[in-house]
Amino acid sequence: MRLFAVPKRVAVIEMQGTIGRGVRGAVHLPLLDRARKSPAVGAVVLSIDSPGGSASASEEVYLGVSRVAEVKPVVACIQGSGTSGAYYIASAANKIVAVRNALVGSIGVIFAQPIAEQLFQKLGIAFSIQKTGAHKDMFGPWRMPTSEENQKLQSLMDEVFTRFIQVVAAGRHLEEAKVRELATGEVFTSQRALTLGLIDELGDLDSAIDTAAGLAKIKRRVAYLRPPRRRFSILRAAFGQDLVYSFMEEVELGLQPKLWL
Repeated sequence: MRLFAVPKRVAVIEMQGTIGRGVRGAVHLPLLDRARKSPAVGAVVLSIDSPGGSASASEEVYLGVSRVAEVKPVVACIQGSGTSGAYYIASAANKIVAVRNALVGSIGVIFAQPIAEQLFQKLGIAFSIQKTGAHKDMFGPWRMPTSEENQKLQSLMDEVFTRFIQVVAAGRHLEEAKVRELATGEVFTSQRALTLGLIDELGDLDSAIDTAAGLAKIKRRVAYLRPPRRRFSILRAAFGQDLVYSFMEEVELGLQPKLWL
């Protein structure tokens, strides 16, 4: 028998940086799961400042937010940027608040593949490719894709794009045809996004917390949920190596062929 009720709080979870690096399932899914299961959490605010990123990582985090929103109010607060994959994630929230002049939208899919064929030729580098299927090397940087491969890639992108449309339409209670009209890949200011139905109100993190507390019918008490910092990361920072590692990771990430939101 519980003698005292646990005072419920609004849990703030920060989602900042490129999706797939700064925002990723390995870090944020445990935080979302903790917020969903904790009796001390009455509502959740997502503090979002991200230009988007990996399509698969966006879907992964979106599903995590959706599971929370099924049982507790979730408010997404878009601060500097909530575009592409970040808007995909925000669409799982019950309400979206955005700072005035923040950037919202960029509903679309892009695929970036580095082609170094001419560079390899200048350097006198040739590749011997052994493969089991005609398209096994279709994303290889040593040659241009064929027209057939471009068609296959477009089919992949269309599939992900359709999913993006469905996610936004369901989350924002809009017709899919309306979302397709807005899905040109362009970004909107938060003021414009408000008139288009892409967000619910203009505000900041403070007002988003108030909104979340109101939806949950609890007093305003705030708790920040952050991942534990790894010991290795602390040592790297102490020796000033974070910048070097971050640069190397960004280069590696940029060279990987991926679908991006």
